[in-house]
Amino acid sequence: MKKTVYVIVILILAVIGYYIWRVASISPTAAPGVVVAAPETAIPDAPAAISGYQYTETYAHPAGDFSFKYPSGFSAASMPAGDNGEAITVSDKDGKIGVQILVTPWSGQDIDITPDIVRSSVPGLRISDTRTVAVAGGHDGLAFLSDNPAFNGASSELWFVYKGNLYQLSAYQTSDAFLRGVFGTWKFTQK
Repeated sequence: MKKTVYVIVILILAVIGYYIWRVASISPTAAPGVVVAAPETAIPDAPAAISGYQYTETYAHPAGDFSFKYPSGFSAASMPAGDNGEAITVSDKDGKIGVQILVTPWSGQDIDITPDIVRSSVPGLRISDTRTVAVAGGHDGLAFLSDNPAFNGASSELWFVYKGNLYQLSAYQTSDAFLRGVFGTWKFTQK
């Protein structure tokens, strides 16, 4: 079990690294570092100023498991990630605002995600500002900030388990409001 978790974590970091490299090559000015709690420091087009977006477009997972909304003018794409995993990216056309959603199989029962689970899954990762988030199925997810190197040491993340899958939403801290907006529209399809 522990070896499987390490393999999943390594694959997750590889996918995140690729996404960051891709975003950095599109938009070298998309550097993280703006503290989400202080939007008054944001520049006009910064992610902290995205509250006016209308989440009108729908991403429906091809298997019909879940859907979420995102703003018009943004794009959503999916690609395989590791063994039976999938990475979904949603970003604006300039690659300055975005979120990555990693969906990987979870062996075992659905559980509440806690800071200890995150720390044991990614040893050495520093997390802060943890918040419990209610998700479907009666289990809690965990929203937190981290020093994830794939996001230049400043990420906003939300992890939860639902029906045998681990969902990891990750973004630069400057895109925290966007991550929350996407998750706020999230729906699981009842089969």
